[in-house]
Amino acid sequence: MNDRVRTPVAGLAVLFSAALLSPGQSLAQCARIADVEVSPPDAQGNVGRTLAFVATAFDRANTPCAQAIFVWASSNPRVATIDQNGIVTGLALGVTIIAARTGSGRLARMGHATLQVLAPASTGRNSTLGRPRTSGAGCAAEDRQPVGNGEAVGLIVSPLRLALVRGESWALDYRAVRSDGGNAKPVCLVFMVEPSGERVAAVDSLGVISAGGDTGRAVVTVSVPGKNFQPRLVTVQVRGDSVRFAQRELSIPPGAVDTLQLLVPAEANRQVNPHGIFQFVSSDTAKVRVSPLAPIVRAVAPGTARIVAQSSLYPDVQITIHVVVGDMLVYALHGGRWDIYMVELGDGRQPPGVWQMTQDPGIKSSPAWSPTLTQIGYVGSPEGSWNSDLYIMNADGANVRRLTNDSAAVRSPSFVGPRGNQIVFASDRSGKAQLYVVNVDGTGRRQLTTGDNFKAQPDVSPDGKRVLYTSVRDGNYDIYEIGLDGTGERRLTNSPRTEDSPAYSADGRSFYYLRDEGGHPLTKRVYRQDLVSSSATPITPAGLFVQSFSVSADGSTLALLTLSANANGVQTAKVVLFNVTTGVMTPIVLPGADRIAGPAFRPATPGR
Repeated sequence: MNDRVRTPVAGLAVLFSAALLSPGQSLAQCARIADVEVSPPDAQGNVGRTLAFVATAFDRANTPCAQAIFVWASSNPRVATIDQNGIVTGLALGVTIIAARTGSGRLARMGHATLQVLAPASTGRNSTLGRPRTSGAGCAAEDRQPVGNGEAVGLIVSPLRLALVRGESWALDYRAVRSDGGNAKPVCLVFMVEPSGERVAAVDSLGVISAGGDTGRAVVTVSVPGKNFQPRLVTVQVRGDSVRFAQRELSIPPGAVDTLQLLVPAEANRQVNPHGIFQFVSSDTAKVRVSPLAPIVRAVAPGTARIVAQSSLYPDVQITIHVVVGDMLVYALHGGRWDIYMVELGDGRQPPGVWQMTQDPGIKSSPAWSPTLTQIGYVGSPEGSWNSDLYIMNADGANVRRLTNDSAAVRSPSFVGPRGNQIVFASDRSGKAQLYVVNVDGTGRRQLTTGDNFKAQPDVSPDGKRVLYTSVRDGNYDIYEIGLDGTGERRLTNSPRTEDSPAYSADGRSFYYLRDEGGHPLTKRVYRQDLVSSSATPITPAGLFVQSFSVSADGSTLALLTLSANANGVQTAKVVLFNVTTGVMTPIVLPGADRIAGPAFRPATPGR
């Protein structure tokens, strides 16, 4: 990451009017909470024992906030439960994540700790079940059985067939049953791996099966000493399949906590419990922290870090984490140059932030987020040139790459979702503006549309299968849709007015666009149109001229670039936030910037 680029720009702060504060809203006794820490961060405890966790909230100045109230939770209540005083009780072998949350909505902050629950202590009572542990071989497993009554006549064990990868562990479920199928009094159990499979798997006295480094088949026998029960046989297949993170890259905002998933691609992307297989490290703990025992990551500061899962059984597995602060992208004229900026809108209580993403000579415009929030596409023109090309960079402003070299005008990049591995854009390369598709590494470019008609302003549907665009036919601008494979073109608007700038809604069932309605004062309104019924509804009011717009992920707010003329007829441009429900407009002002344009809200991250 280029820290020089991502440093907040001096003298370029975003100012918002008091309209962003809700009626009756006031400042809390402590400043806005920025982080929560849970202590101890990594802990171990025994089944049946209790352990206390403590949470502390800190504001942006790193000052503790004594007034914070926390809600506690355990990610795996079968392993351990926690009450609202932070007291944990271990129930079964395994790992769980202890979370402490304070605040709500955008102001919510959460801290995490990792708890490993070990086998019960060798002496004393099980405080969870409130009964003494029976002595004798195999009786440790008695504590993991549900409470029941009456004499047991049989044993239920689950699962009876188990597929594991090398190093993976799995805790069997089991219970003694009466003749009517109800739970009987717990019984002692003996777990044993048949000799032919001892190099493949092992099992402990609680029924936790662990795959070793060898692959193959093993059989685990579950029996009840002193009882004439038919033993249960569990077949264990240990495979040598590879393991990877569910994603190669992930973007999260500062303060966010996420649990990474490790999958087995050869087994229909089955999720793996990494405990005991991997340990985790971060390449930059100032940007992203990770628990060493579990893939729980916490975004600390803007930038990029690599999380590595290390194991003696597998090659290193990696994922790149981008910590992205912005709610919106814009391009602004500042110091005589147009550059891309990322804006954090904030909540109205604290000054929002602005980060300059580009700093090289030339004109930059039309910023676009990738659906995964890991990359940003934009249009760049060399200094003194009328030509423009398509560029892409990481979400932290690093690793800028040029994707086209058209010696023509390139416009309107739009990523193909949900993976964001392609971009659709418009280019005059053929002499008439047409739509093209290119891979994000610059390969595989192909022309999507043909013909003599002007085509521009593409926007790709959330599922990545369709493309909206503007075309001039019969002397008028209208909105069309076409499949990403170039088939199924259809016309969506057909009024005598100019209609342009189409954008899909987040659910892909409707789309927004601009219609020039003329009048005095001049009106160009945002409309929303259903893709099935074709019914269209105006969103912005008459008398407002909107040059471009972006819709927030939840559809509640529009960022509008508006134009208005003063008494001398001079056009003035400004960007405002438009509340769709109330109609309130809140200006976004960047002091020191001559103009701002091209607002682009951060999209919702698919599947998150």
